[in-house]
Amino acid sequence: MAITTPSFDLHNRIHEDVVTVLKSLRFTGLPGGVQDEAALEAGNFEWPCICASIEGEQEERVGGTTEYRHVVYPVRVFILARDLELPQDKARLVEWRATIYDAFDDRVPDAITGRLLPTCPEVFDVKIVPRPVFERIQQYRAVLSGVLIKATAKVKRKKSWPI
Repeated sequence: MAITTPSFDLHNRIHEDVVTVLKSLRFTGLPGGVQDEAALEAGNFEWPCICASIEGEQEERVGGTTEYRHVVYPVRVFILARDLELPQDKARLVEWRATIYDAFDDRVPDAITGRLLPTCPEVFDVKIVPRPVFERIQQYRAVLSGVLIKATAKVKRKKSWPI
């Protein structure tokens, strides 16, 4: 049975918006493009590629008001590549990582909608947390790099307190 709480639904929408933003970016020399988790699990993708995931991530309550909670929803964005043997391969991975970082660091609201993410008006702040630049995964003969995107949203409390 799938989880269908408002908080989980918002986390999924934030994840989908992060994927939408990633797909709008230009990544030179990235044959695998931006993939979803299903393609990775099925092994149906080209190397190298970029993926966004909320698997293993949980929301964090960070304050709020009597009407709203402020909740941080993390989305892990990672680049998967085979062993990088040539210096230009590492340089390209660092370039892709910088492109992702620039797209989410100090993100400003859309000029028309006023939103930080396309379908999530609840999100009022987006931060980016660097992860290791290169992390080898021996069993897959792969290199992992990425960032953690933290979207903070206002979530209506079920019961507001009388003033």
